[in-house]
Amino acid sequence: MDSHGESLFVGRAALLTSLCRQVDAAAVGQGGLVLLAGEPGIGKTALAAEVLGYARSLGATVAWGSCEDGGTAPGLWPWQQILRSATVRPEPLGDGDGTPARAGGEDTRPAFFERVAERLLEGDRPLVAVLDDLQWADTASVLLLGHLGRRSDHHPALGAAQERFTRPAYVHGLIAEWIPAVDGIVPKLEAGATVADLGCGRGLSSILIAQRWPNARVTGFDPDDAAVAHARSAAAEAGMDGRVSFEVAEAATYPGDGYDLVTFTDSLHDTGDPQEAAAHAQPGAVALGTMAGESRLRDVLTAAGLTRIRRIAQDSAPLHIILEARS
Repeated sequence: MDSHGESLFVGRAALLTSLCRQVDAAAVGQGGLVLLAGEPGIGKTALAAEVLGYARSLGATVAWGSCEDGGTAPGLWPWQQILRSATVRPEPLGDGDGTPARAGGEDTRPAFFERVAERLLEGDRPLVAVLDDLQWADTASVLLLGHLGRRSDHHPALGAAQERFTRPAYVHGLIAEWIPAVDGIVPKLEAGATVADLGCGRGLSSILIAQRWPNARVTGFDPDDAAVAHARSAAAEAGMDGRVSFEVAEAATYPGDGYDLVTFTDSLHDTGDPQEAAAHAQPGAVALGTMAGESRLRDVLTAAGLTRIRRIAQDSAPLHIILEARS
């Protein structure tokens, strides 16, 4: 990076340098994800454009995808733009409306996301891409970003970014509508039910459950040490220390049994063996998410011995599949 960046971004030379160092890492094969956040009008877009200019000077392929307010753009619109400008095969994604192709009626989104990743990485030069105005992105675009972030060695910014985008859904959906829709669960939570939150990540869902139902005993489980460490710190900062706990454990082998409520908050599809995880979650589980598709989720839960399955909270969860499952 030459000195002209300092004159264009007064007081932001250190930030610009840090971002350019991320580009340097990408140029040698160390991919990652950076979340640039702040109030409107402070120059985030201009800063991102400057970083792309630096990436271009190093010989990287650069691409820009803009998200549009109002929900009028096609699904996966920012990624459509990036693929058109950055890949050798710029054909549209999915079925033309941003949804993954389907095979036999099943949602093939994980495989679809992986195909997109392969297309993005098929060139012989490193790729540096910007998704501008990510707050307006459709759900599929955010999920694809998460998939790419996990593919790039779990960059620390990914967890914070996912938490930021899932918080509204968890506050207004999970707590206000989805869990209360489970038959008979609210009186149990108010009376001190035990809750296992599987694949809790950085702990947001577990903390929100404990805040809403203070008598409940909530334990969040996740296999990632760093995520659990963050969750414990977040709980302490929220004044929840002692009311919610976190342990490093896989969904299929987490300790304890007899939980009144077991939740998979957008995580069942990420477990190594979803059927084994669901079987271990008996006698009851609520599976939250869209990645596998409803039919496949029902198959997995049924095979795990959870045969009483119903979809709940559909009006408040147009972009999620909320299943109440019992043995």
